[in-house]
Amino acid sequence: MVRLDSNFSCNISNMTVTEISLVLFMASVIQATITVDRVEMCDPSVDYPIKWMLKLKNDKNGQVIEEGRLTSRIDLDNNILETIKIYSLEDKEWMFVLGKEDFFCDMQKNFFGELATVLEKAAGLEKTCPYPKGTHKVSNFPIDWSKLKFKDIPDGVIKLTIEYNNVKTNDLLGCLEVELTCKK
Repeated sequence: MVRLDSNFSCNISNMTVTEISLVLFMASVIQATITVDRVEMCDPSVDYPIKWMLKLKNDKNGQVIEEGRLTSRIDLDNNILETIKIYSLEDKEWMFVLGKEDFFCDMQKNFFGELATVLEKAAGLEKTCPYPKGTHKVSNFPIDWSKLKFKDIPDGVIKLTIEYNNVKTNDLLGCLEVELTCKK
């Protein structure tokens, strides 16, 4: 059972479906208490091709996407390389713990697993990754955290950075930082 310390609500812009999945992942470690302290773009002044708005809430049954919206000017597919880096705060310094790099659609399958598929359906996407450009919405959707494939988030204060790069040009398409506290 996943339990959060308090109601969690955040507004996020410039996020991909994967980034939103990662935010949701932050609250999904089985038998742990997660508090998401900060979620923001690495550089909020950059007009990334992908924009997200997300508001989460807790109800008596768990975590719910109260409102989420993805507006993307590009298709989200394996022409995007996704890099996730996980850091742990130790003695007031961020220490690298774990990294994962994969093509966008492969990351959905190998890192997020069935959770990505459930979110795709909730957003009205007719098929799994790739995701077409446009606007996709999710609202009042309860999350089943047991569907998340990756479960190895460390205990303590954690920072994740997620970068999306065009495979051919290496242009940065998005960058997100998430800080949280995990108590197992």
